[in-house]
Amino acid sequence: PKACFSMKNGDWEYFMGKEIYGKIIGVIGTGKI
Repeated sequence: PKACFSMKNGDWEYFMGKEIYGKIIGVIGTGKI
C-alpha cells in the first residue's frame, strides 16, 4: 500500500531507499500499513 502510494506521488527515490526496510515492516505489521 505505502509502496504504491509513494510511487504514485513520485517519491521513487524514497521508495527505493526504504524498499528493504519497508518489506520487513510489511511482513511484520501488514495490518499497521
